[in-house]
Amino acid sequence: MNARCLVLSLLSVAGAARAQVSAPAELSAGITGFSSGYTYRGGALVDSFLAPGVDAQLRLPRRDAWTDHVRFIAGLNAVMPLNREGAAPGIASVARVGADFARVSFSAGVNLRADATPAHLVLLPSLAATVRLSNVALEAGVMDRPVGALARVAASYRGVGVGYLFPLGGEAFARIPLGNAWSLALRAYGFKVLSAFNAGGTVGVVYRWPQNVKAKGAS
Repeated sequence: MNARCLVLSLLSVAGAARAQVSAPAELSAGITGFSSGYTYRGGALVDSFLAPGVDAQLRLPRRDAWTDHVRFIAGLNAVMPLNREGAAPGIASVARVGADFARVSFSAGVNLRADATPAHLVLLPSLAATVRLSNVALEAGVMDRPVGALARVAASYRGVGVGYLFPLGGEAFARIPLGNAWSLALRAYGFKVLSAFNAGGTVGVVYRWPQNVKAKGAS
């Protein structure tokens, strides 16, 4: 391979990484079903929930030497118990602001969880970061989803991936294209913290506003 071919190949890889960061805006809606509780000697206490929710992302371009885009992320789930005498209903939400670079993106904000009866509010930090290498994405997050584990690391290839959930658990997820702008999002997870556990799954649809992306440095 001569020098010209090598340069063109590197530009192509860089352009692909930049193009797949995400669309300018993304909106998703889905429903999560999960069970949580804790075990004790001789048994377990379990509550089951349905958590319909919406998520949105917006990317605004910036023309400076440091960042490519500013990213705004928000998610909200209504947590509804299925057991009559179990846990109270509540809400779970995240809100973050971040920045995108050529191959790396990160965001920081808050994770809010509130129960209706008795009134109970928990406010925690929410962090997320992603590194993209062509079709591979490496992700890490702390309280980065409204419903989920304390922390996670994951790897995916073209939207299909697996991850580790702290301190003891795992997840599998996939995004299946349904057309130019629509996709089906699937996720299953389970984790345990001491005697407490949580396991469930999510089914949702995602709409991404189309965009025309041109790789920097490519003609």
